[in-house]
Order: sequence, then C-alpha cells, then structure tokens
Amino acid sequence: MGYFIKLLPLRKSPPRWKVHFVSYKKVDIKPECRTKKPKREWDIPKPRWQTLGFNAFMTLEEARSRAKQLNDQHHLKRQEIQVKKIAEEQAKLTLRYDAVLPSEFAAEFENRFVRKRDSQTEQELRKNTRAYVTWRAAQRLIVAINTDPSEWFYHTDRFYDYFCSQKMSLRYLQGVLRMANLWGYFFCRKLARPFLPIPAPRGYERQRLIDANYEKKGVARASRSLSPVDLERAHMKLNRKHFNWLFLSVWFGLRPKEVDSLHSKDPRWSFLTKTLVSRENTSNDAWG
Repeated sequence: MGYFIKLLPLRKSPPRWKVHFVSYKKVDIKPECRTKKPKREWDIPKPRWQTLGFNAFMTLEEARSRAKQLNDQHHLKRQEIQVKKIAEEQAKLTLRYDAVLPSEFAAEFENRFVRKRDSQTEQELRKNTRAYVTWRAAQRLIVAINTDPSEWFYHTDRFYDYFCSQKMSLRYLQGVLRMANLWGYFFCRKLARPFLPIPAPRGYERQRLIDANYEKKGVARASRSLSPVDLERAHMKLNRKHFNWLFLSVWFGLRPKEVDSLHSKDPRWSFLTKTLVSRENTSNDAWG
C-alpha cells in the first residue's frame, strides 16, 4: 500500500507523470475480485497534489523521492500503531497474570521451588531447565482456570478439560499438575486457606487424555520400527502382558486401538480373537 509515480512518456506537456495509489486493504477491494493478491489502484487527482507535497513543476525523480518519503512515513505510522497495540495486549496479559499470580508470591515461589540451573543448562544443552519450562506451563494453566487455589478441588473437571484441549501427553501433564498443586499449596499457606490438590487423572479421564494426545496433529519424530527379531531378543526382559500386546501388534500389523479392541464383545473381532488365542498358545509352546 502506498503512492507510486507512473511515467507518461506520450504526454507532451509537463508533468509527464502522475501520482498513483495502490491499496491491499480488504475494505477497498471489490467483492468480485478473485485474484491471488487482490488490490485496488486509482489515480490521485491534481487538486490533492499540493496537500501531499507534489506540484506540476517537479521532475520525475523529485516526484518519486517525495512518494518514497510519504510511503516511509505511513510505514512508520503503521509500525507505531502495531507497537502500541502489542503493548496494550501485553499490559492486559500482565494484568491477567498478576490477578491470579501475584508477582511477589511468584518470585518467592520460583526462588524456593523452581530450579534455574542444572547440568544440561550449564552445558548449554538446554536454554531453560525442565523445572522452569514446567512452571511456565503451570502458569498458563492457572491463568486459564482463573480460580482461587482453595476452590480448585471443586473444579477438577476444568483442569482435565484444559489438558484435553491442549492435547498434552500424560507424562507431561502430570508434571504440570504437580507444579500447579505445589503453587496452590504455597499460595494457600500464605493466605492461611485450606487446599486440596487436584488428583492425577484416572479411569475415563485418563483414557480421554491419552486419546486426545494420540490424535494430536503435527510433525513428530518417528520411532524406529520394532521387528520380530528385536521382539524376540527382548522377550525375557518384558512383562508377559506387555510382550503379548507387542506380539499382536508386530505379527498382525494392528494399531494400538485395534489391539485394545480385542477385549470388546463386538462380533467383528470374534474371529480375530480366536485366531490370536490359538496363535498365542502355539507361541507359548514354542517359547517353552
């Protein structure tokens, strides 16, 4: 978006140029426009030239220099608006954090319970410690819940819903939950209020969180495939139930959910279940 000077070589009388304006704003673009980069262009009438700092006696280079100056001024103005908007959003965010996590209490909590260095940070393998990263995640959780820690236990489902929406892994959310409970105990102790920690998810809630994390979309590093030879080597090191689960997945190419569905009473799985049971009995005889 900005002013441009277009050369008019066929015009005999000066000025042999005109002031042109190009806009990419959605407000200025016509609804029927279907181009990849829609824009709208129009000429600036001569009566407005003096207001913008143009005159008919300017050369082409002078006009282009003035147009560049105007574009730079508009760019700086847009930048200032964006910077002001970002500052206002940051102030609102800081206010939300201070309303739930008082800065004085948070600073004392970090000094007491959050490690700022470990072997990995000293070796520059990590920028921040795992404890600090977990504490930052716990802060986002506490701000999203926006409830006094003394009343957390009455809203346990809101914590589980938050974890489900974020599609966290079970191991990671347990660390975040421990850190949040630690903050709740610390804060309630400061205010002399009772506190009951949020229990770790179990049963239906646990399975729901596992399913949500399993369906998480994104680029992830693929694990090395498990071959029958690797499974045979690890046979004596694995729990029998875990070995049987992996045995079904490797030899029959079943997904984790499909292996878990073998316990279902659905008739679609009955034939496969009988086949696997007979195959397992054969494998037991083979393993001795």
